[in-house]
Amino acid sequence: MTLRRALGRSINTVSAYLVKNMGPTKVVDYAKRLGITSKLEAVPSIALGSQDVSIYELLGAYSTFVNQGVWTKPKYITRIEDRRGNILWEEPTQTVEALSDETAYLMVHMLKGPLEEPGRHGLRNVPV
Repeated sequence: MTLRRALGRSINTVSAYLVKNMGPTKVVDYAKRLGITSKLEAVPSIALGSQDVSIYELLGAYSTFVNQGVWTKPKYITRIEDRRGNILWEEPTQTVEALSDETAYLMVHMLKGPLEEPGRHGLRNVPV
């Protein structure tokens, strides 16, 4: 079974197997590269989302995939303008090259699994 299909069908044993082979320490290292600053323990259950991470950190991590591997610090306010459109303050953008663009592309492809794979459990199956 492909990893994409496993993610699409929520077959967690495949994710657990992957973490077992990679090692939980490598998973934590990747999480840190993707901007996760919360304390993460390198334990096998990390494959199942067993540790707390803020939505703010997850936003930065997931946006790395669609930004071709470039982590961008999430911002609440980008700039403040006066009524004439003059910029009074602007937040500088912080970025870090976190992944190769190829890896980021593959992650986006895999994350589409819940909506595109046969037998999916995505939102398209929810009756309206």
